[in-house]
Amino acid sequence: MYRDLFGPENYYIELQDHAISRQTESIPSSSKIASRAQAPDHLHQRRPVLWTADADAHDVLLCIGTGSLVSDTNRLKYDETSST
Repeated sequence: MYRDLFGPENYYIELQDHAISRQTESIPSSSKIASRAQAPDHLHQRRPVLWTADADAHDVLLCIGTGSLVSDTNRLKYDETSST
């Protein structure tokens, strides 16, 4: 529906790999979905070294965006042990 609405040249599936195992594991399935939707997939990868260096700043920005505190134990967090 969205491909038809925006046109095939304006529709793609964005995949991200931030070296989080569950995210990395979902890339093949997401790529298949993009293929079935006849939409190109764009894979954005960040090297784990860069992600690690930026993790604290990203975590703070995520808290600002979600209205939570870094000290909150039950909040959205992107890491290997996260349940979100």
